[in-house]
Amino acid sequence: MIIGISSYLPKDKELREKRKIHIKRQYDFFKENFPDVKIVCCSQQYDEEDYLPGIKYIKFDHGISLPGARNELLEVFYKTDEDFFLLADDDTIVFDYYGSLDLCKEIHKNPKKFLEFDLITSINPRYMPFKESMLDHKYENERNYCFIPLSCKSNAFCFLKNLKKHYGVEVYYDNNVTNAVGCEDMVFDAELVSRKYAVVTCKDLIMKTPAEDSTLATDENHRREILKKNAEFLDKNFSKFGLVLRNGNVTWNNFNKICNKVKQPLVWIKRENFYEFPENLLNCKKRKKEEEDKPKNLGLLAGLMKNC
Repeated sequence: MIIGISSYLPKDKELREKRKIHIKRQYDFFKENFPDVKIVCCSQQYDEEDYLPGIKYIKFDHGISLPGARNELLEVFYKTDEDFFLLADDDTIVFDYYGSLDLCKEIHKNPKKFLEFDLITSINPRYMPFKESMLDHKYENERNYCFIPLSCKSNAFCFLKNLKKHYGVEVYYDNNVTNAVGCEDMVFDAELVSRKYAVVTCKDLIMKTPAEDSTLATDENHRREILKKNAEFLDKNFSKFGLVLRNGNVTWNNFNKICNKVKQPLVWIKRENFYEFPENLLNCKKRKKEEEDKPKNLGLLAGLMKNC
């Protein structure tokens, strides 16, 4: 495995300093957990003091777009004999208490175990709830990693199989899809699915990324506008493969059924280590039950108590 990071530092001084904090946090995370893994970073608009030791940099003194940066990294990866590429944005790591870190280390140490998949994406908890679904299969999740056909379309932290090594092909990001639209990830993933590759989301791979300091979206309303444009763009380009736009949202179910190589709703791969659910996950189920057990008509209950 090798690690590829796409990184951009804005000129705005305050935002730049905030982004550098996230970059250093990610650097420490990778160095602590994967000290023997080669790291390649496509750096854009860095100053000399921004470079960190132990990383091979592909340097640009200006922004070249996210697809452009990732393609620079993919060119390096496809020339290697490595089985998997950990592709990450410069502010993204994973939580270490949902089994995420165990999965990353297993892919690094035993890649053959996961070669049935061509792309493994992670869950962004801001947009895809995961705690209850993990508890719904508690016994299985304690002993296995769980994969589903592509669901969360984000490549801010993902694992791509070496398509050149295993299939003799190279797939790149569409350079015509830029941050103005913001759907580079979804277009890349949809392209892989349309080609009948095995594209999955791992329900145990939970990314950790800052909600603030984004260089793409200025606020949540802006982010929603971007997602709306994403949906329209995807509908235009992939509806012929079964992707459906309904009420402004993209529905991937039919697309996955028609094109995705992974047909099972759940795919389990045995964990190397038993997973012990953390308290915050177990309490999630407890809190839900407490909510369900609450009287539904509090006004009526108050009236009855008053009359007692």
